[in-house]
Amino acid sequence: MQQAGPLCFLLVSERAEEIKRITPRMRGFYPGCRVEAVYTAEEALEWVSTRTCDAILLDERLSGLSGLEILPELRRRTANAAILVLTEHYDAMVSMHLLRAGADHVLSQHSPAYLAELPVVTGIGLEQRDRLARLDLADKRAGFLLESIKDIIYELDPEGRFVSLSPGVASLLGHSAEELIGVPYSTILATQDRDRGNRRVNERRTGARATRCLTLRLAAKNGASPQAKTVPVECSATGLYSSGGPSRFLGTIGVLGRAANGHPSQHAPSQPLDERSWKEKVETVRLLAGRIAHDFNNMLTVITGYGQLILKTCAPNDPQRRRVEEIARAGERAADLTRQLLAFSRRDVPQEVLNINAVIADMEPTLRQLTGRNVRLTLTLAPGLGRINAAPIQLRELLHQLAVNAMEAMPEGGRLTIATDQVEWNQGQADCRIGVLQPGPCVRLTVSDTGIGMDAEAQARLAEPFFTTKEGKWLGLGLAMVYGIVAQSGGAIRVVSAPGQGTTFTVHWPRADEKTLPIDQPRASALLPKSAATILLVEDEISIRSLARTVLEEQGHTVLEAGDAVEAMRLSDQHRGPIHLLLTDVVMPGMNGFELASRLSSLRPEMKLFFMSGYMGGSAAQSGPKPEGAFFLEKPFLPEALEQKVREALDEPR
Repeated sequence: MQQAGPLCFLLVSERAEEIKRITPRMRGFYPGCRVEAVYTAEEALEWVSTRTCDAILLDERLSGLSGLEILPELRRRTANAAILVLTEHYDAMVSMHLLRAGADHVLSQHSPAYLAELPVVTGIGLEQRDRLARLDLADKRAGFLLESIKDIIYELDPEGRFVSLSPGVASLLGHSAEELIGVPYSTILATQDRDRGNRRVNERRTGARATRCLTLRLAAKNGASPQAKTVPVECSATGLYSSGGPSRFLGTIGVLGRAANGHPSQHAPSQPLDERSWKEKVETVRLLAGRIAHDFNNMLTVITGYGQLILKTCAPNDPQRRRVEEIARAGERAADLTRQLLAFSRRDVPQEVLNINAVIADMEPTLRQLTGRNVRLTLTLAPGLGRINAAPIQLRELLHQLAVNAMEAMPEGGRLTIATDQVEWNQGQADCRIGVLQPGPCVRLTVSDTGIGMDAEAQARLAEPFFTTKEGKWLGLGLAMVYGIVAQSGGAIRVVSAPGQGTTFTVHWPRADEKTLPIDQPRASALLPKSAATILLVEDEISIRSLARTVLEEQGHTVLEAGDAVEAMRLSDQHRGPIHLLLTDVVMPGMNGFELASRLSSLRPEMKLFFMSGYMGGSAAQSGPKPEGAFFLEKPFLPEALEQKVREALDEPR
């Protein structure tokens, strides 16, 4: 939850003793927050007419207008505020009416844990309202894009009927979107193409494959296209499938775009991609992926973090333990998805001069575990290999994605070969999909499999983000990441494949002459704290801040908690003792974490710096340079990882 300043809560109750009970509880849980109190429904409505707050704590028992009676008007005037209704006794029917009237949560004041639950449930309400606001913004953005795009973006139900269409259908075919809702997809196809179109819809129903650049003719409405009764288009579509449990077909989503010059586009895998167009497309998806992953990582940090904290309190034979472990495992699987999104979204990753053989040798145990018993892994690494300029983390990701792609192509087993050698790049080697190098010595990486291979149509689209032949199973970012990493590191890549004949990816990098720098190695495990420290915690997401504070306080540390950089600077100014560690998020509203660290370091040079983030924006330059010697923890993280890294940071000599 991103806050521009301290949280503000409006407490509506005519009972002074209730106000006295709640106010210190909220201020203790949310340091620096403001708690405003009014005593009647009329005062509450007047207050929200002229001011704003983050949450309203509404006592259901009010003289005159009751809480239920003023809820709809409160919700209308404070659309973005969380509303919690406090009732004397819990009643399911009354709670249902309150929730329908606009409440986010209903709490019983006679619950034994009422005061303990109140600030926590308030935080959940704040997060829910924030997510709703983000979804509303995303919906408006999507609406604007749909209105602006001339192509037809459509969705079909499982029976092949239109569920939604973008307005572009009017200019292309003469139909309004409303006319076609509920109409079968085949209705807009020209008679001669209906069988082909229906066949592709049925293929997706069985999960067989996606439609990739299928050329169809659509039937234009009378008068819509004076030049022709049919409109040639290119169709790209994919099936929608349920996640978890048996896969269930939910429908189809796709795009119909007018074919260039009335003819289908031709993809020639032997020719280089239009690199400028590809980079523009990748950049757009990169930003989208990073922003999605940032929010998703914050949620995962809370889910997995509290899951691990609960596991610590569960005995081995506790019947709840298995359920919590399932939650933790689901969080880990979701973290794998965000890892793909984040790896794809990163642009400015520091590069160094390295030996690719050393990276492969370091990854060999992981690669052998990945390939398992059915696939034979062979490494052929040339001795005395030259060095290249690349980011170690990206090179590992490239090898991992190529290995995963090979494994998926060999479901019945086979052979995966990873080889390196040193070659001369000559001017005639222009058949690479991405990148053209200057003539000279190069380092070559070859990854070959004996799998099912790919046809020319699939090869032509390998670099496209979210393109996949494995619908319902993968994001379709793996090979797009590989191509992006090769482009960022100044390399060139080509693919040779045919159905039934396996696939070979070849990557060339210019050889670098500089001395090799060591690849980062994992730090040795540090002892958990024996002494306490004072830590300034800065995080704009309430739930993550609460989790981190809980973890750190359990380790005996004193935590100064701030929701943004301005509040952090105020706390630092007010605190007279030492602050041993600044633990801050990087991406925050207003001043980011790097800027905050720079300002506070000049005032507290003895303070160590620790950053946490899942996504640092479009480029590192936007957030500023990362201070030297600082520690970094990537979201989502587990409590043990936070404990360990904080201990390492505190033990590290300044």
